[in-house]
Amino acid sequence: MNDQTENDIVPLELPKLELPPIAKERKSNDDFMVDLIKAANDVNKAIILISGVVAQKNIDTERQDVLRGHLVRLYKLYDSYVFLIVERRTEIAFIILRTLAETVINLRYLLKHIDTDVHKKYKRASLAYEKKLEESILNNILNRKNELPIEKRMLKSIANTFSRSGFDNLEREELRKTQWGIEKQHLDISGKAKDVGLYSIYENMFTTSSHFVHGSWHELDFHHLEQEKDIRGTRPPQMRYTTPKPQLLEAVSIFTLETLQQYLSVIVEDGNQTDEIKVYLDKISKWFFDMSHKHEEYLANKND
Repeated sequence: MNDQTENDIVPLELPKLELPPIAKERKSNDDFMVDLIKAANDVNKAIILISGVVAQKNIDTERQDVLRGHLVRLYKLYDSYVFLIVERRTEIAFIILRTLAETVINLRYLLKHIDTDVHKKYKRASLAYEKKLEESILNNILNRKNELPIEKRMLKSIANTFSRSGFDNLEREELRKTQWGIEKQHLDISGKAKDVGLYSIYENMFTTSSHFVHGSWHELDFHHLEQEKDIRGTRPPQMRYTTPKPQLLEAVSIFTLETLQQYLSVIVEDGNQTDEIKVYLDKISKWFFDMSHKHEEYLANKND
């Protein structure tokens, strides 16, 4: 029989931290990467931990679902990103990094404006694509004068999506609102990054990673073609993946942990357990900051 009441406090059991010592001697980038990947596992555990925290503040379930969905998405992206780094698939990891950066910026924007209806605008913006698809299917049926079974299933699926999201209908003017923001703002990702003070993240991670998403000449030049030309004057294919560098794990881990701190501050009241989690996150963040400085020292000494 379970004698626990809703007023009982369940003891918090934080995952054990196994952060490698900062002072350890490291003679190569690979030595740094090994320890950074170990610490990245603690970041993964931290995201899982925070995603399971129950909101204590007066936040309605719709807002909670939008915030928690972003946090779970962040976990899956970060976990996949680290996996690709481990597999030395740098070019593909950059594709994930762009999406990861966008997720963090969107989540930070939603957290900053938690007291507005911006979460509804976020949901409505994604449903605009569904509405456009619905109208395209209906036009095809009208022109053909009959409905195909696949069209019937698609229309039912779209209707269920609207209903589950709390929007049983979207007016035609909503089709243009694929960008979203507070009040009358229709912001792209750069606008949201400026709003939450993450424009440097946008420039250094999101924009840089766009080369890998779109396959620009910059990416082909540096990662898919040999630098030296062959006897025919053409550049041979470079089939090997680029070796990842420690910087790829340092910054992204730090701003992921900062996002967890902000998420926690928004959904729960300050208290002993909250303070304990914050200290836990601070320890991991400090480790990544110290490791970043240690790596910079290594690079400086290497280049002397």
